[in-house]
Amino acid sequence: MIIDTAPRTPIEPARVSRPKRRILACICISYLVATVGLWLFMREFGDRWWPGTLLLLAPRWPFALPLLLLWPWALVTRSWRSVGVTAAATAAMLLPVMGFQVNLKSGGSERGQLRLLTCNIHRQHLDAARFAAFIAEVHPDIVALQGWSDMHQEALFTEPGWEVHRQGELLLASRFPIGDIRPIKIADDDPEVVAGEKGSAAVFEVRLPQGPIHVVSLHLASPHAGLNEMWTDRGQKLTGNIERRWRESAHVREVVEHTKGTLLLAGDFNTVSESPLFREHWEGFTNAFSDRGTGLGHTYLVNHTQIRIDHILADSSCQFVRCWVGPDVSAAHRPLVADIDFR
Repeated sequence: MIIDTAPRTPIEPARVSRPKRRILACICISYLVATVGLWLFMREFGDRWWPGTLLLLAPRWPFALPLLLLWPWALVTRSWRSVGVTAAATAAMLLPVMGFQVNLKSGGSERGQLRLLTCNIHRQHLDAARFAAFIAEVHPDIVALQGWSDMHQEALFTEPGWEVHRQGELLLASRFPIGDIRPIKIADDDPEVVAGEKGSAAVFEVRLPQGPIHVVSLHLASPHAGLNEMWTDRGQKLTGNIERRWRESAHVREVVEHTKGTLLLAGDFNTVSESPLFREHWEGFTNAFSDRGTGLGHTYLVNHTQIRIDHILADSSCQFVRCWVGPDVSAAHRPLVADIDFR
């Protein structure tokens, strides 16, 4: 047997020509610029102009699909400059555009002095048994619901220890006594606007052992009808909804400014935290999920749309310990839960 002892030349990976590397680098840089531009456009024109609002409330995951091509292309070609640019584009897409949060639990107590749960239950769409099981699991002190329907009255909050008050579509259940209830009249009197497209809000006084606090439960005007008709009316109805939500938010904020004592806000704001509307009217309040949540925190999941439009806010007298999103309860919205300490 003859053994070939001749030295073998190692097989080198195919080299990619410089022009192809440059094309890849240009594509990666263009995607990074487009991602940053998308974020800036939503941040500046969302809830100000109907195309910006469309992007603000639309599914965002399709904008991340090019990364499925760019990452393997950059790695296979060993174009490390393109890898770096793709990594920067991934961070820009995941953090500011998709809204991914990474937060550590605060150094306060394990549970917090108060646990607040909020959810828009969408009236008859709720799976009351599943929602009741979740409430029993997390054992909240206060539950603020929007879109309430009396059809769930026999399934929820029937056990001893709950005090329940309803104000229109808003329902507040508390393990502590509920005092004064002040409805906030924010709905337009325009007869062409149906009830489902108008907002509602109320201030509930909850008497804790350490003193009373005020919980504002709110459900601002829904943009659904405007989004559904934007291609036929060129955004006219959506523009009306944008203006309505600005007015409603301004009015609620005005009431909040004249409310003395510890203040919590919970409910369906029908906009995301990066919206100009949200930033302008709720500056000075701490957003529970932004402060102590981890992940994407989507509270509204319907078909291909996943966004966070339900929020829990607190004034400076409170500190959030943790915040998380609950399971699917068949109501389009998912419960949002926050643990709160008082300073």
